[in-house]
Amino acid sequence: ATALVDSGHTLNDGFSDSVVIVIDRSVAFVLFGENDTDCMIRLEPPKQSQIAKKYRLIPTDTVSGEGLLPAVRIDRAEISVNGNIKNIHKPTVVITSQKLSDDYSAIIPLTILNV
Repeated sequence: ATALVDSGHTLNDGFSDSVVIVIDRSVAFVLFGENDTDCMIRLEPPKQSQIAKKYRLIPTDTVSGEGLLPAVRIDRAEISVNGNIKNIHKPTVVITSQKLSDDYSAIIPLTILNV
């Protein structure tokens, strides 16, 4: 997936000190399957026990109001920046039901490049 590096990305996982990566539904389908992704977008626990163990809801406070976003703490993410591979240990991925953009399907914080 192609990601946007966002210097204004301040979403954090209050349950851990892990990096938060926002992914859209298309990436979640690949990672978690369509059924579990749909469950999580409805803010319901996924059916697969391995995913359910790592599932959580992340509280958000945005311009449009407060809410909850479904999230899963995954084992690792691999990010390529200018041909250099960076492994991120145990990031939290937040799933959005909306398509992020035609140009990218994930958003990562600028701080991830320093991890």
